[in-house]
Amino acid sequence: MATTVWRLQPPELPPPTVVQLTSARQAHNPSFSPDGDRIAFASAGQRGDNWDIWLKIIGADGARRLTTDPAVDDNPAWSPDGRRIAFTSSRADERSEIWLAEADGTRPTRLTHGPGRHQGGPRWSPDGSLVAFDSYADDGHADIWAIGVDGSGLRQVTHDPGDAILPSWSRDGRFLYFVSNRTGRDEIWRIAASGEGDEQVTDAGAQGPIVESADGRTLYYRGPTQGGFGGALLSRPTAGGERRMILPCLTAYDIGRRGLVYMECPREGAGPAELRLHERDVGTGADRPVATIGTTLSIGLSVSPDGQTIIYDSSSSWGTSDVMMIDNFR
Repeated sequence: MATTVWRLQPPELPPPTVVQLTSARQAHNPSFSPDGDRIAFASAGQRGDNWDIWLKIIGADGARRLTTDPAVDDNPAWSPDGRRIAFTSSRADERSEIWLAEADGTRPTRLTHGPGRHQGGPRWSPDGSLVAFDSYADDGHADIWAIGVDGSGLRQVTHDPGDAILPSWSRDGRFLYFVSNRTGRDEIWRIAASGEGDEQVTDAGAQGPIVESADGRTLYYRGPTQGGFGGALLSRPTAGGERRMILPCLTAYDIGRRGLVYMECPREGAGPAELRLHERDVGTGADRPVATIGTTLSIGLSVSPDGQTIIYDSSSSWGTSDVMMIDNFR
């Protein structure tokens, strides 16, 4: 099955048309460049046997393969200035490490050399000087670490016996959010970027993605998984306060310029081709469906900086996955 980009028009316009992105069997983890003109994603290629990083330029035909190593390259993350991409790769020592490359794929450079067996989830600090990541030791224990983009200053951020994974920077770069099981279940915590002052943020179970509002005043996250599929969307003031239920169940979401964009959980009696993507004003609760999506699972949803384009992963029941795009989103 070909990997595709879907261009979906608003409901009052003609039905969507399919534009082929690559001829790959698998593609996932799409992310917008800071200027919104490019999409980086991971793809297993035509034969489905070699995961690499690919680049799609919005409005241009085709996609370009940025990495070509036989090892697994995955999890692309753009630098704040859009000039470089961090990604995970197993090309050295059969361990997963963080690598950096120019946005055109040139000058791939190994950033981390441990400390654990598996380094993943790279996240750039807002000023572009640091990359945070989670590291799994040989015994399976995970902590959050940070390193300078020049390879200097490697330091451990979390030190609790519980696991800490999925780092996410606050908008101002002062804090790192992460998911930890140190209380016996997964909750969101935050810690100063310097590694001081662990603070528990949620208290009823939580999972990522962890997203701060544009003004940095509100934190959005998902509650515990419901039936192995979706979870409730909740929010909390970053300065402290009570949690708020935004939606009882969704499978993927992002906070764009105009508010929340999300993929609904399956409705009772609805078939897998009837899942819907919505836009919601989190202040007023006004909600409108944007498109009906034929998929069984959607993850990795992201809204472009200008708020007019949406990308997301779409996985079928027979094991293929596509990168989908809704263009001219207004």
